[in-house]
Amino acid sequence: MKFEMANKLISRGVAISLSCFMAMPSFAQDLRPAPEYFLNTMFAVPMAENLGAFCPTASLNFAVISVAHDEVMKRLTNDGFQTEDPFSEMQDTQPAMDEMLADFMERHQLAGADQKMVCLAAANESAAGTMVGRLLDISPE
Repeated sequence: MKFEMANKLISRGVAISLSCFMAMPSFAQDLRPAPEYFLNTMFAVPMAENLGAFCPTASLNFAVISVAHDEVMKRLTNDGFQTEDPFSEMQDTQPAMDEMLADFMERHQLAGADQKMVCLAAANESAAGTMVGRLLDISPE
């Protein structure tokens, strides 16, 4: 399976999950934009999982993922979001997720990519210290 197809499946899975959350109406308040830190983490974790699944030299750093999750939950609380269901208080996040995915795919030229290109993307993200890269451990080939 090519990375692009897997990415579409993950993107659809994220979209379905988000739509389930978004289906819950918010009666008590107006919906607010999702904070950038939330969007970045929500994008980075499944992308890191995807890269790790298709690149044998990339694996998830679960300790870093756990810390990132805890930090996001603290920041959401500080920003007044309910951490049990922050989506019920946020505007639709799917357009931002779609844009982040398109940017990522273009930046790393992953449309139709083979395993070598996926591993290169993982290594580049790690070297650049991006959110996606920080969630990965890269081992030598």
